[in-house]
Amino acid sequence: MPERYPSVMQASQATTGGTAASKQMQNAVWASIIFSIAGSLWLVFGAYLLNILAISVVLVLAGCGLFWAILSIRAKTDDVASAPVSAEEQKRNDWASRRFNMVNIAQGVAIFLAVQVWNNLHAAEYLAPTIAVIVGLHFIALAPAFSPAGSYSKPHLAAGIAMCVIAVVTVVAAPKHSASGLYLWGVILGFANGALLWGNAAARLRFAGRSQRR
Repeated sequence: MPERYPSVMQASQATTGGTAASKQMQNAVWASIIFSIAGSLWLVFGAYLLNILAISVVLVLAGCGLFWAILSIRAKTDDVASAPVSAEEQKRNDWASRRFNMVNIAQGVAIFLAVQVWNNLHAAEYLAPTIAVIVGLHFIALAPAFSPAGSYSKPHLAAGIAMCVIAVVTVVAAPKHSASGLYLWGVILGFANGALLWGNAAARLRFAGRSQRR
């Protein structure tokens, strides 16, 4: 019996460590899904304002390709998702799920109100920057749900803060429209936020891929 005890302990520690690493991988995959969808929407918005139909189609196809890659990794985490978890881990997962739902509901309500307010004020050009700030704050609020207890997801924090800063700088430093009437704020926010979120999605996907190979 004594000589078997260390092996049991090692197996338990390995299982615990593997579960934690797998949870991080799952969080990375879900973050990639969120970032890629949001990034695709912003990029298509920017391309639409430029009347570049071909670019919009390419961006949609590229977004579908990235999404497929994410799902292919996600599919390989099903066995981990079905693994038993401790009561503490389950409690943490339930809390993260509730926070995710509440934050996204709040984001939807805030965007709806922003649309109503700016349309009624006949200042629709402020809608895109406002939505960018709302989405950015939504990423910041989600940061605790995509990280271990007591910490924050750096990719979510970075994306959220960057989106808010880009929106404010755009409104302060750039003209609303070009001489030809092009909605510059929308073009800048569309491509800047799209590139930011796609880059973040790719980085998280790469992290998930590395974790999967370990």
